Amino acid sequence: MVVDARLSKALASGVSFFAQIVVDVDGGPGADSVQSYLGLDFDLSTVPFFGG
Repeated sequence: MVVDARLSKALASGVSFFAQIVVDVDGGPGADSVQSYLGLDFDLSTVPFFGG
């Protein structure tokens, strides 16, 4: 089973903060994984050079 969850919050025009977690578990013996990410999203369509 894989669980992928993401939250984001707008900070300013075209910029958002995000937190994401991905959990991959099978319920049995052996390795499982948990990965977490924090970062910024930039909406390039708001930048004049990229077509905004």
